[in-house]
Amino acid sequence: MQLWVIGMGKLGARELNVSSDIDLIYVYEHDGETAGQADGRGKLSNHEYFARAVKAIFGLVGETTEHGFVFRVDLALRPNGNSGPSAVSLSALEEYLLVHGREWERFAWLKSRIVAPRACLSTPNVQALRGVVLPFVFRRYLDYNVFDALRSLHRQIREHAAKRSAGHPSAPTT
Repeated sequence: MQLWVIGMGKLGARELNVSSDIDLIYVYEHDGETAGQADGRGKLSNHEYFARAVKAIFGLVGETTEHGFVFRVDLALRPNGNSGPSAVSLSALEEYLLVHGREWERFAWLKSRIVAPRACLSTPNVQALRGVVLPFVFRRYLDYNVFDALRSLHRQIREHAAKRSAGHPSAPTT
């Protein structure tokens, strides 16, 4: 069972700099449960198992220690944002994108890529992930809502830039 660490934003686009945070989404192949021990004890749902794995990864990369931290880790781009689970199954991701996926998330997924494990990039299982993400990002038919969403996003960026240049960098955007 694979856990895919998907880099979004600057990490996904290979545009990191020293002050960048990293936006991550964790996706595992499917629901089910672990084998546990030979006597059947210690079984966990895949959801619980990968939630623990994500917590361990965050401890290695994102937690601040006496030596600092590797990167600030942001999981807010995951399905349902900060209220969603830290890791989602591929089927849960697909359902989220079909039912709740917003226009700005399409743009965010444009800069996505699997950053770990690198060995899985050549496996057929990754095609299933691509099969979920690509139809969401690149619609089969022209969707005029995309143009409105692009206008809105562009307006928000211009407003934020204007606030920053006016000396109000922390001013909230809409």
